[in-house]
Amino acid sequence: MKSSKLFIWECCFIVLLRFNLGKDIENVKYVVGNEVSLNCPPVQVDVERIISVIWKINCASGTSCTVALTAYNNTTSNGCRNKHITTEHTAYLLHVPYAELNDSGLYTCEVAHASGLTVKVYNLTITEYT
Repeated sequence: MKSSKLFIWECCFIVLLRFNLGKDIENVKYVVGNEVSLNCPPVQVDVERIISVIWKINCASGTSCTVALTAYNNTTSNGCRNKHITTEHTAYLLHVPYAELNDSGLYTCEVAHASGLTVKVYNLTITEYT
């Protein structure tokens, strides 16, 4: 009985994951050498209620890293070279100052706040020409 419940849960989870990610992925394209700026989703809560902003980066080359900003404006990075978060009013932007081909991949922003979690996913493509 346990295995059938587990199977049903796994199937539902996979369907929900595919539905949510497929719906929210935004395709963006930049040229090598340009600055990339990706915006976290707008959150309808006071800035004081934001707990953290986390960018999870999965490059097409197979590398992955994270950049995080905590409620105390402490920025941490786990293996992300040349990527950082800035804040402008209530916007949280991830910057890649000089885009390279190997920066292509999925970029997920998760904003944790008192009311829950808001997620935005970008499929970033870096090309050599416009």
